[in-house]
Amino acid sequence: MPKSYKWLMNTIYPKSLLLLCGLLSLFSEPLRAHSRDSLLLEVARAKDTTLAQLQLQIGVSYYQEGKLDSAIFWLEPSASLSKKLQLPEVLIRAQTNIGNCYADKGENPKALQFYQEALKDAEANGNKKYIANIQKNIGALHLSWKNLQEALNYYNKAEKTAILLKDSSLLADIYNNKGTVYEQWEKFPDALIYYGKALSFYESNGKDDGIAMSSSNMAIVYKLMGDFDKAILYNEKALFISKKIGDDWMCAAILNNIGNLYGQQGKLLQALLKLEDALFLARKIDAKEIVVMALESKADAASKAQLYEMAFQYMKAYTQAKDSFISEQQTAQFKELEVKYDTEKKEAQLSLQQAEIDKQESIIAFTILSTLLLGLFGYSAYKRYQNKKERQFMETLHAQEIKATQAIFHSEQNERFRIARDIHDSIGQLLSVIKMKINTAAQIENQNLTPLVDQAIKELRDISHNLIPEELGLGLYNGIESMVEKINEAGKLKIEAQIEDALIKKPLNKTFELSVYRIVQEILNNMLKHAQASHISIQIKESGEGITLNLIDNGIGFDSSKIEQSQGLGWKNIRARVNLLAGNMQIRSEPNKGTQITIQLPSVWKKI
Repeated sequence: MPKSYKWLMNTIYPKSLLLLCGLLSLFSEPLRAHSRDSLLLEVARAKDTTLAQLQLQIGVSYYQEGKLDSAIFWLEPSASLSKKLQLPEVLIRAQTNIGNCYADKGENPKALQFYQEALKDAEANGNKKYIANIQKNIGALHLSWKNLQEALNYYNKAEKTAILLKDSSLLADIYNNKGTVYEQWEKFPDALIYYGKALSFYESNGKDDGIAMSSSNMAIVYKLMGDFDKAILYNEKALFISKKIGDDWMCAAILNNIGNLYGQQGKLLQALLKLEDALFLARKIDAKEIVVMALESKADAASKAQLYEMAFQYMKAYTQAKDSFISEQQTAQFKELEVKYDTEKKEAQLSLQQAEIDKQESIIAFTILSTLLLGLFGYSAYKRYQNKKERQFMETLHAQEIKATQAIFHSEQNERFRIARDIHDSIGQLLSVIKMKINTAAQIENQNLTPLVDQAIKELRDISHNLIPEELGLGLYNGIESMVEKINEAGKLKIEAQIEDALIKKPLNKTFELSVYRIVQEILNNMLKHAQASHISIQIKESGEGITLNLIDNGIGFDSSKIEQSQGLGWKNIRARVNLLAGNMQIRSEPNKGTQITIQLPSVWKKI
């Protein structure tokens, strides 16, 4: 599994290292004998069992490259076909890898659904190896939801199975994950016990990569306990092993961690030296994510040492490196979409070739075996079949267009978050440093610049707020309640917001929160402008795996049958956002009888 920016963040800051060992070890293997293009050609000729296995192999290869949508595109038909042909092992592996894809995408409810299906089939076939690994995966999902007791329950089940199998390697991985649970509970001595058990196994069996990872985990716990000396000791151990196995990425990350620890201890010179080593190595291996974090850490250490000019230069370099890194990430996402498009295009071409072959075979059979009457009947049946296939093709094309539109929408939302964050974090920080230098300068004339800098900071904050409302910082429902309070303060009408308590604890994707916030905001604006209402009610309820929004006013109403003829952008924007969230909107209104707008949004729970 490629190292991730998310892992680096967990190692640098006082958070747990979420080691989801074994997600790939049992259920994935690389392509060996054939390139992916040759496998795609084989798919066109393959039948039944071979086809299901080829689809699985291609899907796994995309998953290993981090191309999750393309992986799902191939794994889903593999699961469907293997279920039909009663191929239990192929089915379990396909279901588990689909679950892995959704887990990596942050769509944990979908991941759990496929893990549960795989677990049920594994239990039916008595495959304990698969059972233990799937239980561990489900435990990892609960850990990400902060359902720590439920996560521990699944890890305990997996542990019992691993003991029965006498699989010490699997057991060590489970101990690592259990250590993470106790770390989240802040039961640090227990966390150290389980990390220590895992480390003991890895050391006994010479698994250097496991030694480095477990040592790093223990360093994080000691850092959380405030024992910086032991944290540095275990980081040094992880660094030694990483150098031994030639893992330059791990070395650079750990050097950065050690530099941060020295910074927290006030050993600023040592911190700067370690961070410089981390920066040198990260640039050598082109690990841009570590370069970004090392520059930020050096700016912080230099600032603590009151080396403000140096801090300014490091902060400037950090901003440039961060922009470059984010740009590369976006390029990779675009390439993933291109690969998916090319894959679907190739399959469509292969399907057309196969259809042409089938057509020729049908003509030969018709010539040899059929009479004119039977031929006419066969031609009629063939045309019906062709029409059915065309309808299916158009439906598939429409579904693909919806997915592409949603991908563009989510990319736009993510870009808004990035621009707002960069304006606030990068330019705002630079202005703050400039203001600090002005305020500390000896020249009196520089004092006249302070109001201008303050004005620039205020305008940057206003721009950032327009991109991403400040109210959303505390979540969607707090943001809606804040919006309602501001309108109520004007005193022109009364708005009541009723939100189910159970929803407050449900995690939501940030782009989803922004979309729902804008939908509610646009509807309220329409009601305020046109409804002439004295009272508006907002009701938000849980509905299955989604939510239902009800907005009701007691205004003058309107003829809802004419809403499609509206030339205004308001309703068009609302309907477009609802459609992109795969939702459904109903508008009920009559003149002088008020208006009720009901919006249902399915499958909204997301991993944070």
